[in-house]
Amino acid sequence: MTGKIFLTSCGLKEKQESEKLYNYLKSGFVGKKALIAINATLTGHNERAIAPTKDKFLSGGASSADIIILDKFNYKVISEYDYVYFVGGDIAPLAELVNEIDIRSEVVKFLEKGGIYIGESAGAIIMGKNVKWHYDVNNSIRNSDKKEPLCYDGLNIVNENIYPHFNNKPIAQKAIVEKYEVENGIKITPLNDGEWIEIDYKS
Repeated sequence: MTGKIFLTSCGLKEKQESEKLYNYLKSGFVGKKALIAINATLTGHNERAIAPTKDKFLSGGASSADIIILDKFNYKVISEYDYVYFVGGDIAPLAELVNEIDIRSEVVKFLEKGGIYIGESAGAIIMGKNVKWHYDVNNSIRNSDKKEPLCYDGLNIVNENIYPHFNNKPIAQKAIVEKYEVENGIKITPLNDGEWIEIDYKS
């Protein structure tokens, strides 16, 4: 049995662009348990996505959809679920979570038993090796006062460096991304709203 990973730009929330992914996945929700991790919303980003995401799981027939702030006391519940969904928002709380506890081991355990991980925006970015590139590129496009994490480590489960909402970024972004890729020897994968990448997990 192998798990699956969905790296998405706008996930399952109420936006029209989310309907395609919801329709693709909803038949698998029936009778299953979902964990909705909202750490990326703790700094006030994307809180509006929490309730619609829960509603999507339940309307698709999930037996439960639990909204959880993951921390050092509860993170081992991950492997008890069929779906784990990381809501998008601010990447910093996710990077800090990775730095503070060995959440990677729990996500890997979850995937090895056939679990399905859905990462929305920041939840997709954090699955890569690190998130520093995201801050570097965004700060090159426009100066940001967003707090950066003390550590840039990601979960290091996928090779992709996902750049969500690419269609909503300034026109200058493409040249900036291409220059950053060349100068730093990395590949950045843009995702427009409504797009996703499906990956079969292999340990």
